[in-house]
Amino acid sequence: LLMRDTPSYAKSLKIVSEWGPFPEKNIWYENIFGAAHLVATVTRAFDAIDMLFPFEIKDGRAIDEGSFSGWGILRNEEFWFAKKPRYFALSLLTKLGSLTFDAEGVDERLYALASGSNPVNLTMVLTNYTFGRGSTLLPIETRLIHLLPGIYRIRKTVLNSEGLQSEEEGEPSPVSKDELVFPLELFADNIVALDINRASAATAHTLGE
Repeated sequence: LLMRDTPSYAKSLKIVSEWGPFPEKNIWYENIFGAAHLVATVTRAFDAIDMLFPFEIKDGRAIDEGSFSGWGILRNEEFWFAKKPRYFALSLLTKLGSLTFDAEGVDERLYALASGSNPVNLTMVLTNYTFGRGSTLLPIETRLIHLLPGIYRIRKTVLNSEGLQSEEEGEPSPVSKDELVFPLELFADNIVALDINRASAATAHTLGE
C-alpha cells in the first residue's frame, strides 16, 4: 500500500532488516525446516526485495534453562558451536550469479531460482517446501530455457537433515535448442543445488570425431 500510495518510494531500496520462520525462538532455527523456509522465502522475494537480513548471525546465550539456543545461523559456544542448516542454505544461495534464467516448475511446493555469472555456467537452487508438514517425495520435470546450445554437465548438492551431500556428475545433457529438461526428485523440505556447466559447444558427439 505504501508503494502504491507513494509513487516516489518505488525506486527506494526495499530492505527487510529482520526475518525468519517465527518471531520467537523455535526449533526451526535448528533444523532443515528453517533452511527450506529460508530458500522458499528468497525465491519469492528475489524480484521484490533488495536486501534480506536474518535477525542475528550467532545465537546469544540462553536466558532460560532448556530454551532453544536462538535465531542465528551459527550456534553459540554454550551449545557446542556449529553451523546450522540455514547457514548451509545461504551458502548454496551464494552460488547464484547476476544473470537470471527462467525456471519453470509443475508443483506449487516447488521453489526455485536459476542464475549464473555467464550464459553457460549457472546454478539452480530448489526446495520442496511443505511448511514442515509433509514427508512426500516430489518427482518433478525440471526445465531451464534460454540456454545456449551445447553439451551440459550437472552436479548436484543436497542439503537435508544429515547435512550437505554432494553427488557425482551425471551423464552429459545435450541442448539442441534453448531448453534443458531433466528429471529430479526432491524429498520434503530438502534443498538441492545444481551446478550446470556447458562442457562443449557441440550439441552431439559422433564416435571418432
